[in-house]
Amino acid sequence: MKHFYLFILFLYTIGTVNAQASGNKTGNTSIDPKLVPASAIQNFTTRFPNVSAAWHMDGQNYRANYIDPESKLGCVVVYDKEGNVVRTENEVDSTGYPSSIGDYYSDNYPGETYQVWFTDDKTGAKTLYYTNRNDETIWFDNQGKPLPAKKTSTTLKKDDASK
Repeated sequence: MKHFYLFILFLYTIGTVNAQASGNKTGNTSIDPKLVPASAIQNFTTRFPNVSAAWHMDGQNYRANYIDPESKLGCVVVYDKEGNVVRTENEVDSTGYPSSIGDYYSDNYPGETYQVWFTDDKTGAKTLYYTNRNDETIWFDNQGKPLPAKKTSTTLKKDDASK
């Protein structure tokens, strides 16, 4: 039953974060896997055998969204056109991030639910984030301290990995 509630929370998070992208020109458009470079598909299937992904455009990159079969949490791998990993994103359960993030959310967005994600880019930069009900992404360092808003060409967003 716990996994069911986590899955429902994940779907809610996906919808909330996905709404953030509605005006984004680079978008996160669903695409047919046949349009994804073979090197990206091969790298994904080598790294995650027996895992099915939903593919999307993420700016000029290719985004594989999936549910981790063991943790039942959402995961994302973004590849460039050569099939190299640009970044990964992983949904984090409540024990996987500093409690100060939960405190921040409770103080600033009381009564709302949230889901924290961890992102790791190709430079090794690691950050935590969540997107609130107002489609604002709040970034945190690994100690749970809020960071200034990131200005990026693409907005991180989640789509239903089960598509």
